[in-house]
Amino acid sequence: VTILNDPTHIIYNSGSQAFTLWVKNTGTRSLSVNETVVLVDAQTFTNASFTSQLPSNVSAWGPGVTVVFTLQGLNLTAASDHFLKVVASHGAEATFEFYW
Repeated sequence: VTILNDPTHIIYNSGSQAFTLWVKNTGTRSLSVNETVVLVDAQTFTNASFTSQLPSNVSAWGPGVTVVFTLQGLNLTAASDHFLKVVASHGAEATFEFYW
């Protein structure tokens, strides 16, 4: 997987504590959104604490498909470096560092 977010333009709402994340399946097999785990600093997000959205004409997270994840309840410290890791099914993973 590849994280497509721009580290210089983070989509985070500190009032609602919602963070938007775009993740593309760059592998050769379909992945399970429900088995995906997102780690941000010391917080862990599973399918119970994020929403996900596939493109409107797609029904599975197949190769080449980008999923938009919205993490709920993410409390980021302002003016700090942050570390994010996405772990999807079949061992697919990606890391991302950003400043917010």
